[in-house]
Amino acid sequence: MGTLEMGNTGINSEELEVMLNVYKIGKKPLARLLGWGETSIILFAKDGFPENEYTVRLKGLFDNPAEYAQVLLENGDRISNVAFKKSFDAVSSFFPLNAIGEASRYVASYLMNSGTWSCSDGTSLLRLETILFWSQIISLSLYDRPLFDEDYQPGRSGFPYRSIEERITKYNCIRPDKLYPDDNMFIPTSQEQEILTTVADAFSWYGSRSLNLLAEAEHFRLCGPKGARRRKAVSAVILKNCYSEVFEQARVKKLKDFETYLHKRMAFVRKESTRQTGEETQDPKTER
Repeated sequence: MGTLEMGNTGINSEELEVMLNVYKIGKKPLARLLGWGETSIILFAKDGFPENEYTVRLKGLFDNPAEYAQVLLENGDRISNVAFKKSFDAVSSFFPLNAIGEASRYVASYLMNSGTWSCSDGTSLLRLETILFWSQIISLSLYDRPLFDEDYQPGRSGFPYRSIEERITKYNCIRPDKLYPDDNMFIPTSQEQEILTTVADAFSWYGSRSLNLLAEAEHFRLCGPKGARRRKAVSAVILKNCYSEVFEQARVKKLKDFETYLHKRMAFVRKESTRQTGEETQDPKTER
């Protein structure tokens, strides 16, 4: 399958072929979805894709699967059921319906209401993934079950969950609204919502520098020093074994105990950073 790459001009012939292949849609059905004459895209191809509002529109859809998904959902009655199903299956593969995705949507909505969420802001993504990571730890350690099946798998960015990082950085969206309107199997339960919001509130004191320091400290705890790291992924079983012991030693027995633990852990991490670098991290209350 081809890859989608960002741009700000009209679409070209190579990009169009990639888009048609990735979205599993023909030229005529795509034109109908957009409310154009069904031969318009064919004519653009013959004319060498002139730079106009139509080819720029096509490039926008090429760049953004979430935007294409919205067009498909809104205008799907303009094409055959077979064509719709084929294209829907293709575009929905970018945004699989799963527990980590729905937990992310719930947290993002919660952060949006507090004014601390934006898909285009790297700090928002770091905050979101930090909340997911610690919520998973709490669920495993205190309730003996995972919130989601995704392994802790930070790459070069250091973000814990690659699938969520990819959705947001590549597609600027966790998933389009109404993509799965009737399937509620992964919506967080009331207990899961309480975990997620409690962790989100606990981290509301901290800005990007502290979040990065903590992420690096936990990466060290789970994977070892940079030059000697062996684990590239950490399963829920390993997380549970590691942090159940940590929580037991720190006397974290209930959800309400987590915030106290977090502030102590963050103070330790910041102190160690200052000792190693000589640079003092800002007070968390004034950092953001």
